[in-house]
Amino acid sequence: MGRYDDAPCSAVAVLCHGQGATDHMLLWQAMLAMQQRGISWLDLGDFNDETAGLQRFKAGLGGRELRLAGMFC
Repeated sequence: MGRYDDAPCSAVAVLCHGQGATDHMLLWQAMLAMQQRGISWLDLGDFNDETAGLQRFKAGLGGRELRLAGMFC
C-alpha cells in the first residue's frame, strides 16, 4: 500500500480485454511486496484464447502456461 501525506492510500489501474477487465496496479504493488518478503513465484491465474492482452501482460511478467489435470480446453 502506498502513502500520501503520511496516510495509507492505494490506486487501481483497470485494463479491459475482450469482455473482461483486470486490476494491474494493485497486482504490481502486491508483487513488489511479495518480492521483498522472498516469495519466489506467483500464480497469475488462468486465461483463454480470447484474452490476448491479458496473455501478453502475464507473459511479460515471465508467466508461462501450465496445463493441469482437470483443466478443460
